[in-house]
Amino acid sequence: DTLKTVYGGIRVELREEKETLEAAVVKDEAPVFEFVGDTLKYNVAATQQLSEDDMLKDVFDRLPGISVTNNLVEIMGEEVSRIYVDGRLVFGDEVGNPLRYLAGSEVISLKVYDQPTREERLGLAPKGSKKERVVNVVTKSKIKTALIAQAIAGYGRNFENTGSETDNRYAAGATGNWFSE
Repeated sequence: DTLKTVYGGIRVELREEKETLEAAVVKDEAPVFEFVGDTLKYNVAATQQLSEDDMLKDVFDRLPGISVTNNLVEIMGEEVSRIYVDGRLVFGDEVGNPLRYLAGSEVISLKVYDQPTREERLGLAPKGSKKERVVNVVTKSKIKTALIAQAIAGYGRNFENTGSETDNRYAAGATGNWFSE
């Protein structure tokens, strides 16, 4: 296509020419946290890289606005009363259990929100009473149950009297936890 126009004896010719550009790459970093409605969402990938032996407590320690002291979790100054894993109470009502037993490398994001207390949901408390802060941990592989087991064995000997069979000391122990909603 050519457009020709003559102005006062000067001829101007416009031609269409195609030029191919290289592919554009858009880079953006995910925010550490963002508000989605009334939910505070932490993007764990936006923090430091986690090692294989990091647990959920280590993830919490790296995120701003979260403090963990003696298995008590506070987010933005309010104590967390329950930690869900993929919307389920896999580790029960005890807040410290997922902190110790959930692998940090499994965590994608945390969703923090306030929900009515159990009493209010059952109709035993008046509507509009104080809400409880909860965390929903979104994981890579959806966890429905968890089994944690530990075994300990020990041996000792009394060195003062080495001739008797009763100088030997043995100890053994095993613990197991089965978590399921």
